[in-house]
Amino acid sequence: MSAAGFDAKYRLFRHIDIRTPDLDWFVALNPQVSRIADFGCGTGTETLALMQAFDAAEAIGIDMDAPLIAQATDFLGHIKNAAKIVSIRAGYGNAEHREWWETRIPEFVKGLVLDQIPAGFREGVRERSVRFIEADISRPVDGVPSDYFDLAYCNKVLYHILCDDGDSKVQSAVSQMARVVAEARWVVAVEPVSCGPEGGHTVDLTQFFLRAGLREWPAAYRGIEPQGVLRRYVYRKVSGA
Repeated sequence: MSAAGFDAKYRLFRHIDIRTPDLDWFVALNPQVSRIADFGCGTGTETLALMQAFDAAEAIGIDMDAPLIAQATDFLGHIKNAAKIVSIRAGYGNAEHREWWETRIPEFVKGLVLDQIPAGFREGVRERSVRFIEADISRPVDGVPSDYFDLAYCNKVLYHILCDDGDSKVQSAVSQMARVVAEARWVVAVEPVSCGPEGGHTVDLTQFFLRAGLREWPAAYRGIEPQGVLRRYVYRKVSGA
């Protein structure tokens, strides 16, 4: 069966096989990112897409919306189960599933099920991990260590906090992002430039990143997107932040 046949049978993989358009420019800079913290992860599909884009070994997604976290966890379970099914059927000698395992299952997904696949399919596969946590991103989260991740990322999240809850809670969220990344690693946010589709209150989050002790990364483009609705914030953690 063709790649299209695989996509038809295992449609769920198409959700993580799509590039992350709001972060493609950062991926193109080829930063060394192995551990990812996705703040405000929603349904988790972008968390998984980031793992695939960076070939990361570990990721966590954090969101305070319990139904979204449940959806993310459920989706992850389906992804892992599908990968196991493909590997087991390939192990029984099914040539079609063997081809799918080799060409259609993302490497990071193989790593998520490394201990659950036939021994003959483990060679060259690196162990990976991903989990989703229900928590308020503006507070310390149990089990999320400091000075650990290579990238703390959020997409269209901080502006919601600013517009709904004000400066103090935004500062707390950005400070948590700064806390979890290792020294010289990245904190990146992609946020709308206003609180609503009709404009109104302008959103500029620069002050919150600077107050968290972060330093702007000049190697990355930062500014208004061509369509004028999004702004990129790209910072690195400095010693003592």
